[in-house]
Amino acid sequence: EIDSTIKIPSYVILEIQGKIKLADDSNTDVIENSDQANGNSEIEIYGGILDGNKNNQAGESRGIDFDHASNFIIEGTVIQNFLNEGIRIGLNQNNTNYVIEDVYVSGCEYGIHVRRSSDATIRAIATGNVYEGIYVHGLSQFITVEASHAFSNGRQGIAIESASNITVIGSTTYDNDQNGILVELSNGVSITGNIAVGNVHSGIRVTSSSNVEINSNTVTANQADGILTNSNETIINGNTVIRNYGHGIHIYRASNCIVQGNLVKDNSQRPDYENYYSGIYITGDSTIPASNIIITGNRIFDDQSSKTQKYGIAVSDTNYVTKLVIVNNDVTGNSVSGISAVGANTIVRQNKGFVTENSGSVIFSITSSVTFTHGLAGTPTGVWCSFNNTDYGSWTWTANSTHITLTVTTANYNGTAYWKAEYKP
Repeated sequence: EIDSTIKIPSYVILEIQGKIKLADDSNTDVIENSDQANGNSEIEIYGGILDGNKNNQAGESRGIDFDHASNFIIEGTVIQNFLNEGIRIGLNQNNTNYVIEDVYVSGCEYGIHVRRSSDATIRAIATGNVYEGIYVHGLSQFITVEASHAFSNGRQGIAIESASNITVIGSTTYDNDQNGILVELSNGVSITGNIAVGNVHSGIRVTSSSNVEINSNTVTANQADGILTNSNETIINGNTVIRNYGHGIHIYRASNCIVQGNLVKDNSQRPDYENYYSGIYITGDSTIPASNIIITGNRIFDDQSSKTQKYGIAVSDTNYVTKLVIVNNDVTGNSVSGISAVGANTIVRQNKGFVTENSGSVIFSITSSVTFTHGLAGTPTGVWCSFNNTDYGSWTWTANSTHITLTVTTANYNGTAYWKAEYKP
């Protein structure tokens, strides 16, 4: 046991064999860099177990606390049971060019807490911490969290806040009490190739941020929306979003977003709320409308025997969700319909399972009127027609949700009509 801090100067390698436990009422950090005012560099820490004995501490205590440090490595260390952070990098000074590798942090207030840092890589396991498993914020930039596992933490598995140019890649977050991955008040964040499963809130949530890309993640069985963003300029591409309790993908009061190439299926699993949530849902209101959103190339369907996913694509209010482009999606097999009503200045085209354009031919045989099925997803808003001869006089059309009727002014007309119909939801 120790009751005072180990302070490490520059150009030192510390290899820990066995366990270092903080003595009762020590109320201090186990390891710090020695000169947090003027800075240290070239420090390496390997192995061992650091135990904070938190039930017997009354004041602040951390496993490793570095500030104003650069070019350091923390590798292969188990850090557990600290009253505050397992690892804290950065408080008042900048920290740069470091690696946290193969570290296991549990039972602390925060697992790994990174502030005022740049050019760093974190590969760690963080579990059972009171708040975030891995927390990157405080003006940090160019940080990569990769091949990490953050699970069963009291808030987020991985949180990015007030940071820029951050990458979260190839990591797993599950069973956290809030979100799997949270991005807040940040810019230029890439969330790629991660797995977010069974978190109490959303799998991936982005709020009050910009230029965020969410690519190729697997997001399943989370107890709110699979992916939720309220941030402009979010790109959501190539994700697999399945069996979440709420909407699969939810754009909330945001604009200039792209939702492309995602597999979204069998969502709305919240007990007693089946057929309530949709695959892709856009929310806008009088305070913050949603607009200029492209939804293309997605497969959004429900293949359960008892379907739960209400619509493939839906909006909250057609007055406040406008200027959407919904093209080339597969929206077959949802519980109610492929696409709900949409707002003004919206383009809906070429979506499988929600036909908005159709055409064909119909024969008049000694009659002035003919009725036929149009195959559109709703009552046509426009019908165009040409004939194989000029004997018809003039023509008019009427329609309902299933049929079109063409009427010519020539009685007992014989000829063929070539029709095209369009439905604008």
